[in-house]
Amino acid sequence: MLMTGSVIFCLSSCLNDIDESGFTPVEPKISFDKQTENVANTASTVTLNLTSNLPWRISSDAAWATLSQSYGDESTEITVTIAKNRLREERIANITAYITPDSKTTFVLSQAAAEASEPITYYVKANGDGISTGETWETATTLATALSLAGDGDTILLGAGQYSPVALLTGAKGDDECEKTFEIHSNFAIIGGYPADATTGAECDPAANETILSGDLGNGKSAYHVLAVTSAPVSGQKAQLKNLTITGGSGKTVAGTFTSGLEQAYGGAMIVAKKAVVDLENCTIKENKAFHAAGAYLCQGSIVTYKDCTFSNNEAMHNAGAIWNVGSTLTMYDCTIKNNISGQQASGLYSIDETYEYVSVNRIYNCSFYGNDNTKTMEKRSGAGAYIRAYSDAIFVNCTFTENKAGWGAGIALHGQNSSKIADCTVINCTITGNSANNAGGAISLYNTNVSLKVYNSILTGNTGPGGPEDIGFNSGTEAQVTVKSSIRSGAVIGYEGTTISGAFDPTTMLGTFGLYGAGKTMCYPLIDMPANPAIANGMTVEQLKEMVAGANPAVDESYLFADQTGASRTGASSMGACMVK
Repeated sequence: MLMTGSVIFCLSSCLNDIDESGFTPVEPKISFDKQTENVANTASTVTLNLTSNLPWRISSDAAWATLSQSYGDESTEITVTIAKNRLREERIANITAYITPDSKTTFVLSQAAAEASEPITYYVKANGDGISTGETWETATTLATALSLAGDGDTILLGAGQYSPVALLTGAKGDDECEKTFEIHSNFAIIGGYPADATTGAECDPAANETILSGDLGNGKSAYHVLAVTSAPVSGQKAQLKNLTITGGSGKTVAGTFTSGLEQAYGGAMIVAKKAVVDLENCTIKENKAFHAAGAYLCQGSIVTYKDCTFSNNEAMHNAGAIWNVGSTLTMYDCTIKNNISGQQASGLYSIDETYEYVSVNRIYNCSFYGNDNTKTMEKRSGAGAYIRAYSDAIFVNCTFTENKAGWGAGIALHGQNSSKIADCTVINCTITGNSANNAGGAISLYNTNVSLKVYNSILTGNTGPGGPEDIGFNSGTEAQVTVKSSIRSGAVIGYEGTTISGAFDPTTMLGTFGLYGAGKTMCYPLIDMPANPAIANGMTVEQLKEMVAGANPAVDESYLFADQTGASRTGASSMGACMVK
């Protein structure tokens, strides 16, 4: 009992022996050696001296400004790595080091904007982050964001997938959802064909990575124009579209409503504003609808080039199933215009500026027009392949027209206005066969005398009219408007002087199967190599071909003039038609 009491006494004494002097906690102190710094738009580094008397953490609120470490126990040196600024505006990063929420210090880093002349690349995915600026594939943004940021000379790269517009066309009132479009407001490039999940270093493979710009807005609604090219002309620059499928546009069914001067009923896939300059390459324009110009409507003074493009299965209620050239300068290389429909004129290409303010210029190379039809609702309309109207200048080189159906001119129809506003058409190194017209001109028709048709080194045979085989159809007096040299016309062989020479051409035995040959990108009929085939050796030499288009303005591209539709050289040969012997 005595021992227990002693222990209790000891414990009690210890508990009562309290140090009431306390302690003074260390006051947190943290600071940078500087609070702000302005840096150039180039990639660089900044060094910060961080002083702290306690453990700390540090962070940056900008992905483009990364830190050499994120925490520490004592004062140290922090390196800030700064990515190149590709945006045309200054950007700010806030770098904050802290011990506690109340004990912190902030360094503000300002980076200059990119030079106006310095091109910027934006990376876009179908599931991109709209808040991101899209500086890498790993930080991909949305197409809407990229379009809002892009300027002249920039490039937008698209991952595979389907994109639908969310922004209204400039000038839209906002009460019509169908005015949403992908507006190409500046001279930048949009290139599709990258993997949907692309990462740094990804390569473009459009065959494996279809990139679709769709007019489908959901809820049964479609954009009046999938694309609207409104870019102002800038010397040395142009808008560019590559590796894209453009589909699902549906222009208004009644004409007469405009947004910023662009008709809502025209150009279901795309509309190109006055004087805009745009190139399209490896694009497919399919399954669009409109009152006029279901595929493309090209306004006055614009300059539009299509290369390796396809227009297919577009449908216009009235004119121009595929393209309406309204006083534009249109150039097409290695394109296919197939299976388009119009309720009235021109299922394929329509060429006329009805104000006659601009000449509608067409330079068409190595293209195939087939399966176009404007007889489904009206049996007597013109130009299923191409309808060249007043104040037009059209030259077709190495082109094939086949299986087109129209009332007049199933392959090509011509219709002028008066002697000063003629429809001028040159057909050189072309094959026009297998087309059918309900009224006249299975291959080509001439509506009036205000036209000029020149046929050089071409094959016009095997077409049908209302009474059977017929190639060139005339109205009264129009025969004088036609010049034919070194060509096959209705089976007869026409020499260089324009008169019939010996020999006869039978398309059923002297033309091969319609298809792709050699390095060709568009389908054609090759000549069959047989001694009796007059088209093999009675055509023009390359020097004679050059003479036929001397003075053309704009000039004819001789690299296409001196080869056939498959790209095979005509040097040393004198074969007629789009495709030589294969």
